[in-house]
Amino acid sequence: MPLPIITIYFLAYPLEYHRVPVIRVDRRYHDVVKNKILSDHKETFIESLTHDSYVIQISELDKEQKSEIERLLSIFDQKRHIDNDSHILELKEKNYPAKYCRLIRRLQRAIAEPEVRTTMDVEDDYLEHLENQERLIEKQEQTLEENKQKLEKKDQAIEEKDQKLEENKQKLEKKDQKLEENKQKLEEKDQVIEKLLEQLKKQK
Repeated sequence: MPLPIITIYFLAYPLEYHRVPVIRVDRRYHDVVKNKILSDHKETFIESLTHDSYVIQISELDKEQKSEIERLLSIFDQKRHIDNDSHILELKEKNYPAKYCRLIRRLQRAIAEPEVRTTMDVEDDYLEHLENQERLIEKQEQTLEENKQKLEKKDQAIEEKDQKLEENKQKLEKKDQKLEENKQKLEEKDQVIEKLLEQLKKQK
């Protein structure tokens, strides 16, 4: 008989929509074709693959710790118990009911284990590497976007320059056309003058 798995996620940041300290996520079976929820009968195969979970939003815990569950979960609030080392929570047993002492001691004992500390350091290095990669990618994307904008501005400037050249070309063509028309008019005038001179000569 497979044992159920229940995961508990402690979030150091708030979720986007639900701002409550503790969220329970339980599974339901959905008939996708008929779009309805199936009966509560659990399938062994499915149950061995999936699991329920709890999501704890540390930032949403009530500072006054009104409820029992909030009092217990405040143990994991790093803002209240942080030490110079971000891995260590400075917990004082006297601040909690006696029934929590066993949990606090087990947490402190786990932190004291060299293997656990080494694992934490490796995780920190890995996370730092990921953050550096993300920053590098973000910087590259920013540079690409800036270069794209520069190219767009350059293309726009070239387009405006081509447009200006085309306008100047059209103006020159109109000017040449005007000059040609004036030339023809002058030639016609010369011809008229020449004819008049010939007529004058004949009259003499």
